Amino acid sequence: MSSERGSLPLESVIGIVFLMMLALGSIQVTLLLFAGNVVKASAHEAARAAIEIGADEQAAATVARDSVRRSVGGLVEDLEVSLERAPAPQGALVAVDVRATVSLMGPVPFTFPLSGRARVLAARPPR
Repeated sequence: MSSERGSLPLESVIGIVFLMMLALGSIQVTLLLFAGNVVKASAHEAARAAIEIGADEQAAATVARDSVRRSVGGLVEDLEVSLERAPAPQGALVAVDVRATVSLMGPVPFTFPLSGRARVLAARPPR
């Protein structure tokens, strides 16, 4: 009986550490998924700005960067935005690529790449 003395506090500490790592890991995954959605939505916003406003590449990139900064702040790093315009039979096709990385701290301190691509077709007005 004396050999089991103190085992309950030790088991409790191990259990609490495991639950904390599980909780922090799930928060990390949630932040990663949120940042990925923000990157994809910012690509869509930049493509809409390029079509609706007629913005050039720099203005569309600014729209994407502002959208990411307002939503996730410093969670996303190394943000790159590229815009391509191509003529299409129905109008003009605009494709926006947004790439970034997320460095998360916690139980899994890795860097994850994120990317989002949006394509928008600006239809010509009927004649």
